[in-house]
Amino acid sequence: MEGAKTSLCIQDINDDQIPDMIIGNYCGGLSYFIGDTLTTNINESYSFNNFLTYPNPTKEELFVQSKINGEIKIYSVLGVLMLQEEKITVNHRLNVNKLPAGIYILRLKNTSKKFVKE
Repeated sequence: MEGAKTSLCIQDINDDQIPDMIIGNYCGGLSYFIGDTLTTNINESYSFNNFLTYPNPTKEELFVQSKINGEIKIYSVLGVLMLQEEKITVNHRLNVNKLPAGIYILRLKNTSKKFVKE
C-alpha cells in the first residue's frame, strides 16, 4: 500500500496565480509540479493562443514563434526561474547557451512548452 505513505499539497508557491503541486513521501522524497504541468491532455497545434519553440533539443538558441508578446520565463523542472526576457516580435530568439543541460519549461502568458537544452 504505497499510496498510504505519500502526502499531497496544492498551493500557489511561486505567486503566479496558478496552483502548484508537491507530492512528498515519508522517506523524504519530493516531486514538484509547477503551474499547468498538471494537465494530462496537451494540444500541440499552432493557433493564436499557442506558440512554437524550435529547435528542440537545442544547444545555443531557442526560437519562440507566436503572435503573443509579453514576458518569457524559463524554469528548471524544479521550478527555479532560470531566464526572463521580454518578447516583442513574432519570431523571438532566446540565447540559452549559458543554461546547464537539462529539461526546461518555457512560459509565455498562460501557456507553456517544455524543451531540452543539450
